[in-house]
Amino acid sequence: MRRLTAWPAIATAIVVGGLLLDGVGLPSSYLFAALLVGLATALLRPGGSVDVTTFVVAVQSLRVIAMVLLAPLAVRWTLDRASSG
Repeated sequence: MRRLTAWPAIATAIVVGGLLLDGVGLPSSYLFAALLVGLATALLRPGGSVDVTTFVVAVQSLRVIAMVLLAPLAVRWTLDRASSG
């Protein structure tokens, strides 16, 4: 039963994170929030063990996805700065 009580908290964290990241202008904000919440849940769950391989794969996947998601934001920010000044 304890596993079922974690799902509403996880869903809430994804929605709140998605809203915050969307406010910043990050494309695919809910996907990025879900990845961050999933990684945090895997690493912080009590009594759980995460081996080094799982951690490295998760961090590398998050790094690649972050670059894909953040690149359009950086280009837009650069273009906005160039056009205003």
